[in-house]
Amino acid sequence: MIGFVEFYRRCLRPWIDRIEVRQADLTQFEYEQQPIEFLMLDVMKYEGLVKQVTPQFFPCLIPGKGVSVQPGLSAFYESWVHVIQYLLKDCFTPLTPVYGSGAFVFKCVKQVPLHLCLWDKPLAETWSDALLEEAFAYSHHICRDGLEFAAAAAHVMMYVHFNRLEQAKRLYRQYAPAFSDSHSFKELYDYCLHSLQINLKD
Repeated sequence: MIGFVEFYRRCLRPWIDRIEVRQADLTQFEYEQQPIEFLMLDVMKYEGLVKQVTPQFFPCLIPGKGVSVQPGLSAFYESWVHVIQYLLKDCFTPLTPVYGSGAFVFKCVKQVPLHLCLWDKPLAETWSDALLEEAFAYSHHICRDGLEFAAAAAHVMMYVHFNRLEQAKRLYRQYAPAFSDSHSFKELYDYCLHSLQINLKD
């Protein structure tokens, strides 16, 4: 049985001579702050990791040239991505969804200030309901052409992450008529029900 790094190398064998592969614990990793032209962070799976990688990488994107690809914009669980992209909206221009993948491409147009990427307290204590509503209104605006369901599911999950369950259930009922048949909404409901014992339909 091969390890993950070796499997990764085998999958990328035709291009491996162009790639520097690093194995690291991203919860502790400190980037050397070299300029970045292309950034894809498919790792924002929980709050601690979000708070670590955001200040490490986003400020290094090259204004006018750097591109950020956000796979998490289509994943209901990774709600943080939507809020972060909103907080950094003055530094990015949304370009296009990557059809068939659920990812979204942004171009860096302004240096990302480090202070916008730092949070000392838990995000539930830092991000107000008003900020969340502004952030997801922005996401709904850019997540058109088939990605609306993703923004809706992530919106509900953000309130679940913060244990603001009345808001989560209210939003679920609001979105359900339009999106309840989507894959993301089914995954959202099943995850909350079976993993968290939260029935969003209550």
